[in-house]
Amino acid sequence: MNNEADKFQACIEMRDELLSRQTKLEWLCASVEEVMLAECAQYKKERSCWSTQLNNGDADTKRWERFVGAAKTGGELRKQSLAPLQCLLASLDVISKSY
Repeated sequence: MNNEADKFQACIEMRDELLSRQTKLEWLCASVEEVMLAECAQYKKERSCWSTQLNNGDADTKRWERFVGAAKTGGELRKQSLAPLQCLLASLDVISKSY
């Protein structure tokens, strides 16, 4: 990489790769949290107490809050991405039933 344009292109590619990885991780966190909420009563109970524990500087609580934040973002991204697909599937279902 000898010129600034090449360097900047490399910066763009790295940014895009890292953001893609972050999105995949957020989607994974959202999926895993759905399972945790459905299958682990203690997780659901503990989750409701974290906001008060966070004020006490509890390191484990901070990690859980970070996980939940990633899961929330992943869930929002999933809804935004899947909504058009769900609409398309519903349309295809209507079309297939009319034949």
